[in-house]
Amino acid sequence: MTFAQRAAFLAELPVSLATRQDRLVRAARMVEGQAEALCRALVADGRHPDVTAARQADVTPALAALRDAARKVGDWIRPAPAGGWLGRMTRGDDYIACQPLGVVGLAASHTLPLSRTMGLLAGALAAGNRVVIRFDPATPHLAERVAAAVATAFDPAELTIASSDDAFAAMRFDRLVISSPATADHDRADHDGGNHEGAGAVTIHRSGKTPVILGRSTDFARAAERIVAAKLVQAGRVPLTPDYLLVPAEQEEMVGNWLCRAAARLFPRIGDEAGDTRLTREESTRIDALLADARVRGGTVLTIPAPRAGRAPLHIVRHASDDMAILREEIAGPILPLRNYAPIDEAIAETHTRQPLAICYFGRDAAERQQVLARTISSTIAINGPALLGPALPGPALLDRAVSAVGLTLAGEHGEAAFRQMSQTRRVCRPPLLDIARARVELGIRGLPALP
Repeated sequence: MTFAQRAAFLAELPVSLATRQDRLVRAARMVEGQAEALCRALVADGRHPDVTAARQADVTPALAALRDAARKVGDWIRPAPAGGWLGRMTRGDDYIACQPLGVVGLAASHTLPLSRTMGLLAGALAAGNRVVIRFDPATPHLAERVAAAVATAFDPAELTIASSDDAFAAMRFDRLVISSPATADHDRADHDGGNHEGAGAVTIHRSGKTPVILGRSTDFARAAERIVAAKLVQAGRVPLTPDYLLVPAEQEEMVGNWLCRAAARLFPRIGDEAGDTRLTREESTRIDALLADARVRGGTVLTIPAPRAGRAPLHIVRHASDDMAILREEIAGPILPLRNYAPIDEAIAETHTRQPLAICYFGRDAAERQQVLARTISSTIAINGPALLGPALPGPALLDRAVSAVGLTLAGEHGEAAFRQMSQTRRVCRPPLLDIARARVELGIRGLPALP
């Protein structure tokens, strides 16, 4: 089911406010319409002594959480500015947006199973996600009742109930959330020393590869300088440096030529500020193997030698294909593969396939830029390159996410807190009005800005 849900999710992007509110309202009506049956199911499962207690402790709070989310989701999804006027001038017009994660798995608690689960569901639907719920085996009557209600109120690609633990365990989620009561969390902390990473998990790994999308309206000469300038820092071994370019098919040769010119121009100006641009013997051997593999598989390698002895050259690989090691493995070196696309939708679809932490887009077409912003998902996105030269690069917390999946346990989260836990926080970086970093490159100042 998660495959169908993911396909439906990607096709729907961006998820509108009206769609989110509609799903929340339908969920609230579902709970309200089945209130008596849900109360009886909770009593049958031994969760409450009688119907009145079930209504007060589980059903009424569940309904309130869904209604509250429907009222407030418009405020929750509003982007927040990342800086004031001074920041706009010097650091860029950055803002923080909340994106949906994709497909979320909710493992329900056996304590207050309806109110806790609906509180998390409210956050997940408000965030624009598709959801799969697995109820605890201790609540079979509740699971059966909710599954029947969900089947009449939702398309399975929107929301579904897992039929068994095995079926749920076999699914891949963008985030798996376990709803655990505080007492259970306390017991687990006593047992494992407080390490909760195994309790919940992000089961889909985000790629460390950073794509650069070049739109057809790009100023290719300027974009090439910014991309190459970033790639030359520490010989391309900096986290979130550009790893591959998505270029219009008919402009690939031209883009390759602009990159070569930019490298020839910038190489002589690289000073010690760019870090160690030499490669070890092991690194050189690995780079040579990657390039040899690319040539065998039909790639054209353009090499721009470094003017200073011992420094690593830059390699531009045209006609890069999915079967090449440079697109399957982390490069961590001075290689820039070029991938072709025809319509911009193809470039967007590739970012979905590789699920990057960071994306960079170059282009002056406002409609295309908005399409890329709305239909791609990442922790950060740089518009026309402000994050590529260092000052706006994401901090250590984001870089850590490239190393390992992140565990997640929510105990009683609801409202805006649940919404944010179910969202992908994205920093959108746009060029500052006073683009000092670009000016340094264009004026030919020796050395590049050091990365933090």
